[in-house]
Amino acid sequence: MKKIWIILLSVVLLAGLIAAGIGLRSYYLFLKQPVAPIFNAVPENAVVFVKSGSIADFIEKTRSSGLIEILENMETHKGFHNLSAWVDSASQQDDYLRKLIEENEFLISFSPDSSGRPSFLVAIKIGKIRSGTLKHHLTNIAEKSGYIISSVNHRPAGLYRIWGDSGETWYFSYRGLFVISPDRTLLEQSMEAIHNLAPASKNPALAKLSGTAGKRVDGVLFFRNDLLFSHLTGLDKNPFLIQDSPFNGWSALDLSIRKEKVQLSGFTWNGDEASVLSRQIPAGPVDFSNFPSSAVAGFTLLMSDPAAYTKQFISGDTLHVTGYDTINAIPVREVFRLNEHLWSWMGNSISYVSRTPNLRNNHSSAMLLISSRNRDSAEMALRPFLQAKGGKTEKLMAYGLPSKLWGPWFDLKDPLYCYIGQDVVALSHSRDFLNTYASEQETLAGEVKKSNFVPLANELSDKANVLLYLKPDLLAGSIRNQHKKGDDNPAALWTSYLSGCDKLVMNFNAGSPILYAQGSIHFKENITRSSHIAGIASAKKTESVPEEPEEIKSGNQEQAEIPAVTKKPGKVADFIAAPVIIAGEKPGEKLIAMFTAKNTLEVYDAEGDYKWSFQCRGNVSGDIYQADYRKNGQTHFLVFTDSHLHILDRKGKEVKGSPVALPGKASGAVALFDYDRKRDYRVLYGGHDNLIHNITPKGEPLPDWQKPRFGNLAGIPEFFRTGGRDYLVFGNGEGRLLITDRRGKKRISLPENFRKSHRAELFENKTNSKGLFLTSSEDGRLAYITEKGIISYSSFGDFGKHPWFEYTDFDGDGSHDFIFAGNGRISIFSRMKNTIAMKEARGGQLGKPFVYESVARERWLAVRDEKTDRVIVLRSQGSAKGYEKLSSETDPVIFNPGGRRKEVLVTTRKGKLILTPIQ
Repeated sequence: MKKIWIILLSVVLLAGLIAAGIGLRSYYLFLKQPVAPIFNAVPENAVVFVKSGSIADFIEKTRSSGLIEILENMETHKGFHNLSAWVDSASQQDDYLRKLIEENEFLISFSPDSSGRPSFLVAIKIGKIRSGTLKHHLTNIAEKSGYIISSVNHRPAGLYRIWGDSGETWYFSYRGLFVISPDRTLLEQSMEAIHNLAPASKNPALAKLSGTAGKRVDGVLFFRNDLLFSHLTGLDKNPFLIQDSPFNGWSALDLSIRKEKVQLSGFTWNGDEASVLSRQIPAGPVDFSNFPSSAVAGFTLLMSDPAAYTKQFISGDTLHVTGYDTINAIPVREVFRLNEHLWSWMGNSISYVSRTPNLRNNHSSAMLLISSRNRDSAEMALRPFLQAKGGKTEKLMAYGLPSKLWGPWFDLKDPLYCYIGQDVVALSHSRDFLNTYASEQETLAGEVKKSNFVPLANELSDKANVLLYLKPDLLAGSIRNQHKKGDDNPAALWTSYLSGCDKLVMNFNAGSPILYAQGSIHFKENITRSSHIAGIASAKKTESVPEEPEEIKSGNQEQAEIPAVTKKPGKVADFIAAPVIIAGEKPGEKLIAMFTAKNTLEVYDAEGDYKWSFQCRGNVSGDIYQADYRKNGQTHFLVFTDSHLHILDRKGKEVKGSPVALPGKASGAVALFDYDRKRDYRVLYGGHDNLIHNITPKGEPLPDWQKPRFGNLAGIPEFFRTGGRDYLVFGNGEGRLLITDRRGKKRISLPENFRKSHRAELFENKTNSKGLFLTSSEDGRLAYITEKGIISYSSFGDFGKHPWFEYTDFDGDGSHDFIFAGNGRISIFSRMKNTIAMKEARGGQLGKPFVYESVARERWLAVRDEKTDRVIVLRSQGSAKGYEKLSSETDPVIFNPGGRRKEVLVTTRKGKLILTPIQ
């Protein structure tokens, strides 16, 4: 019997060792598995993909731009909308996923599905994370939304299906990449690309381009020129992409997303050492005023050596073509001599322009424009090849001449007609088009001509080899109209992403084998224009609302005539704190929160329309925070008074368990911290009992908090984590400073005689090694504080007692600047003490400066003179004119309302919000 037990025990131990060995081997293989470059996730048939450092940051940038209106249009099946909604949900409901999304690079790739329609996948570089761990976190948020995750056996890694009533999505985790797509086939192609060392990433063009792209930009756009052209037009053949074309491979363009446009810059490379543009030095610029006013698409070739370019298409110096004998009025055989009939008058450019975006050989809408150095020379040289037809246009008898001289991309259907203008020779298959153009040129001679692309000339570099210009929205409409309603048209779906884009202009500088590219895509005005507030939200004036004084009215009219937006009808209240910008219910929605003297929180939308209000208990402090109070992915508003914490949902309704009484009552501002970003919130404030309190949002005091006694606090408590250590910072009305750890134990001992300006915050020093922190002393000097409590000073001038102080990068050069406001002036200094900007406010008492970085990467500063209510505005680029007469009864703020509207300066006057777009 004893032997049987020994045998059984041995078997169990052996099985355990085998299981442990299998587990260890599996883990070893997992650790040994290489992390693939994110490019490897791109399917072989990918047409275009965008790469950026963080998907969360990229989505936030698009929401601040008109680009969001294009990516989320209905025709694209809300692919980007669903993606951004998923990112929002994952970020709110799961910290683990939020960090993956916020901190890792990603790409979004578009490829044709089996029917040719655009389908996308998203890849995120997550590193060494087990698929089981990822599935656990995804399951948590999927179940909350009513979805189910199931697995499917697949090699070399398992596929997972997320499905529910509204559809399905697939994902896998393999070699350090998390890839998700609504198209299973596309996902399998991506996995195959990763497993087979990614044909895309091994492409020499991509390898070259990826090394030159993505330096401090919002994203990088990669696309295959031939496939993109084919899918946008529905055409298989493109004369631009024949052998020796410089556009035969990939392009990579850095994206800088702005409110009204996307700026593009990067390179095109086809891997060939030679192209038709080889050895051509960039030339130009192009005179867009010579284009037809109706031109909506086209391209221009700029040649430093036109003769060398032409020799690639013809041998010798002559051509045998048809001419016209004017004496006998018959066609004759003529010799076209390049030196005599072309180089005697031709300039360095030739353009193909069209008055429709239809690329399907619509010859009646196309025109060639050859630059001319001398009108008389051109008429004399071309006379043997022209047949007079009456009017300003003549028939060109030399059939096929443009393509013979300049290549197949300039081929037009014969017969062609010719107009010889002052600076240009124009050829077209349509006499009507040519006659209209001739009349336009002759009538507007000496005037500024109104071509569609003239306004964009300043955005291009002075010299280039190729220019491309297009009205993308019209191209999308043209492709869509070529098919009957309800017809499944893949090209229309691809071009639908261009809907809403008004103008595209690009120029390319030839190299060997690389071309530098630069340009921009402008959104349609109705997407980004700043409508008058009264035109968006109905005015709510009533007789009980006092009229503005005459001087205020005129001042507001000078602000781009933006009218004041009144509050809800019949009610005017006294705003007592600066506006607070909070998130609305919809993704990307911004709201304006205001506190009144009657302790009411009032909330308005981005146009100034009243939405809801809440009556608070106690005296409001102006503090409102947004937090996932219940750790369920639902954001709540936490509103503080001197006695209570109110917790409100997104609609302004108080939740169960609110309000929460504040122990000791708050004597000043209240701070909310999430030390470890785990939604474990802490509420800190100074009490009337002169103790500093640290409680949970439920009002529960922390047992390990030491309740330091420090007197009445001035300013808001601050929290820092640097060098692996935590610092809580408190200042009181006497200017003394207390720095503790998160339990309230003093961390840095400061000299007894040090006094901080109670109008200055503390900042982590990012300028030099003089100290861990910096701030302003009470006498207006810059004070550095080391981790041992040693203080050193640096003087920037006389800013009086207790000045405001701000520390940020104002001029956008990558280093922080010093901003002082006091003693009747505001000054901004670089780290070398050079004055960047300065504004006088003699005799004034300046409030807290509000510094804002616009979508255009420009910095704005707005500050109020508390004695006169005058608002002072500074900007990092150019002057801030037009704001001189603007006043406010609260400190101003600037915010971005989203895709359709300009960024807005928010001020108040007699119970009204005044929204002034910054120009």
